[in-house]
Formats: sequence, structure tokens, C-alpha cells
Amino acid sequence: MFDYLQSIGKVLLKTALAALVPFIPALTSDFAGSWDVAIFTVALAVVIAAATALVSLPDTASQGWLVASLAKALRQFGQVVVAAGAGAVLLTDVDWSSVLEVGAVSALTTLVIAAVASLNRVAPAPVTIS
Repeated sequence: MFDYLQSIGKVLLKTALAALVPFIPALTSDFAGSWDVAIFTVALAVVIAAATALVSLPDTASQGWLVASLAKALRQFGQVVVAAGAGAVLLTDVDWSSVLEVGAVSALTTLVIAAVASLNRVAPAPVTIS
């Protein structure tokens, strides 16, 4: 049970990181005007990720690395788009191009995190000298 909760914690931390990355330019240029949107979006993305993680975690052993990573990226895209869109009072107030851009950058960040994490699992082939 502890391993399962630990794996969910890692997923939530990666989700928070991937959801925060698209907001870094806005936070560095206008922190006072964008911190609340960034925090709300990241927090809501983590809540959505927690709900989906409790349902199922991708099984990378039975799927391939690429299939599992694409599934994670697609899930991350959906979580961030829902989280960013939920901040608007009316659907007409949502800047959909920005929401989709944030979702795409977040999905790309998820793929990069998965690729870096997979580097630790790939063992180099032994070198034989004949």
C-alpha cells in the first residue's frame, strides 16, 4: 500500500511540475498579475490527477514506454485544459488558444519527464573485447 501511495505522490509531483512549466514566462514577467491563475490551475490539475491516479496508473511493464508516455501526456493535457478552463466564469471568457497552448506545453513537459525517467531504466549493453 505504501508503494502505491508513493507512486501516486510521484505522479502528483510530476503533474504539478508539468502544469507549472507553461506559467513560468508569465510568472517572471508579471508575478502579481499571474500567480493566482497559475496556482489555481496547478492545484486543480493536481486534484484531477489525484482522482485519475486513484482509478489507475499506467502500467509501463505491459504497454511500451512510448504508449505509456503518450497516455500520460494525453492525460496531462486533459487535466491542464480542464483546470485552466475552470477558472473562467463563462465559457466565452476563456482564451482557448492560450488554454490549448498551456495544455500542449504541459503535455510536452510530461513527455520530457518520462523520457528522462526512462534513461535510468535503460541499462547500457556490455562491451566485449575480442
